[in-house]
Amino acid sequence: MLRVEHLRIRFRGTPILRDLSFAIDRGEALGLVGESGSGKSMAALAIMGLLPPGMEASGRILLDGEDLLALDEASLCSIRGRRIGMIFQEPMTALNPVHRIGEQIAEPLVLHGVMEHAEALREAESLLERVGIEEPCRRLHSYPHELSGGQRQRVMIAMAMACKPALLIADEPTSALDVTVQSEILDLLRDLRLQEGMATLFISHDLAVIARVARHTLVLYGGAAMETGDTIALLRQPRHPYTQGLLAALPHGRSKGTRLQPIPGFVPPARLLAEGCPFHGRCPRGDARCAAEQPPLTVEHTRAWCFHPGRVE
Repeated sequence: MLRVEHLRIRFRGTPILRDLSFAIDRGEALGLVGESGSGKSMAALAIMGLLPPGMEASGRILLDGEDLLALDEASLCSIRGRRIGMIFQEPMTALNPVHRIGEQIAEPLVLHGVMEHAEALREAESLLERVGIEEPCRRLHSYPHELSGGQRQRVMIAMAMACKPALLIADEPTSALDVTVQSEILDLLRDLRLQEGMATLFISHDLAVIARVARHTLVLYGGAAMETGDTIALLRQPRHPYTQGLLAALPHGRSKGTRLQPIPGFVPPARLLAEGCPFHGRCPRGDARCAAEQPPLTVEHTRAWCFHPGRVE
């Protein structure tokens, strides 16, 4: 349903996203995971046609065969909210503070000509009930600041789901929530995906969250794909040194007092990344070839772009 082919994004000549390709079928969920600055949100913004000024995108983004990168702004406006819904990372900044919740949920239904205003408000109340908001009739008249963080996130989900989009993009939708509310939101997103048959792109830095919601996972670093495959296979037997490093840094029920194993160093600025593998400077197996050449694709139980892949149980 969604196919991204050789997507590249540059800013003033500096590569931000490097030759990214993936696909999502209807009813399926793909997890996009990586550290901050890896290019996850930039890929989502490219799909939505919302890249910041100065960003240049090339490649193809096919939604049901239609290339979104070839469309003008008017055509993209007819797709945003109608065929593609997006849940942004921080609902307090994504929601309009001066408009009531009901009006904000009803707005896409009216703008896309799905319903008249009065009917759209009734549908907004139904959506609030569906996403688990108590007293939805009363909450229609609330402002964002009158809701808790979990309630605001549910409102964002209701807005994204209003027009029953074919594709839902969820950008770190649970990062600001406590563990209990996070679990409820993840269950809600899974249930809505299965009921509506949506394709879902789930963006997160949290591997535990990705393992819970996505059947397939794509690991990014420095704007490039490191490894992709079935989520369980990728987490149980990672082959790329970067994926292995991410998993080694997690507390896997180790005994008390055991030190975690962080990846040394930091993600360098995009302009300082190697021409070859962007992880070269922090990789325990990196060599001169890794810095100079694009790593090949190796296929076993996952697909890894690496000169020195190795399995770790």
